[in-house]
Amino acid sequence: MDRIIFTFFVLTGPSLAAEFQTPDGCDAFLTVQNRGCEVSVYYRCSADPAGHQWREDFGINGKTYEALIDAEGRWLQSKSFASGVSKVLTGEEPDRASLSGLLSTGYDSMEFEQTDSEGVIHHYKGYDKLTGETAVIDNVPLKRTEFSFTETDDTGNFVRTVTGNEYVSDEFARFFGGRYVVEEADGERYPVDGSPMDFILPGETGFGSTIPLYECRDMMSSLETPMEGFGHDKV
Repeated sequence: MDRIIFTFFVLTGPSLAAEFQTPDGCDAFLTVQNRGCEVSVYYRCSADPAGHQWREDFGINGKTYEALIDAEGRWLQSKSFASGVSKVLTGEEPDRASLSGLLSTGYDSMEFEQTDSEGVIHHYKGYDKLTGETAVIDNVPLKRTEFSFTETDDTGNFVRTVTGNEYVSDEFARFFGGRYVVEEADGERYPVDGSPMDFILPGETGFGSTIPLYECRDMMSSLETPMEGFGHDKV
């Protein structure tokens, strides 16, 4: 019933498109319906270096986020459409994130900086760790991870810590969302669950859809965009 009610609501809204329009020179390869009323479309572009992947996220009010990672899962750039702020990876990268290192050894640490479109520097330090647990979601085998990272500003002041679990896929060479807790500098703590529910490949029903399907009832009643998460490639 959640899907039926929500789909009717979205399709009657004039500002939302139901199908993702891939940028010129790019090909979508995966759509993932997530918990928390969010759907993600993944694509690669011929002009990018090998291994680069783009992701665009959509909530009930349209696009909420886009990000680019490289073959090692490094956060190259991102943009929040809720705030209008974009971020890019800068030269300060004392400990590069390494997806291949995580998959081969079970552990990967990272430390790097991003600069946002308002000139603010964001410093991140953390780790990913394979727990040894596996899961199969919609016929896709996944490895479960534990992760934590802390964000500080350019003067060393604490901004937030994010701790929880996600999933990593050998097949798609990337992370997918999970359950974690965000703790802000003011002491506020809140949980986020962006776990994948459906993996949709080209040719399958729902591929390229920008209409989220899961846990949208509360979002629809409040007409608010889902809370933006802070997972491994969503900072």
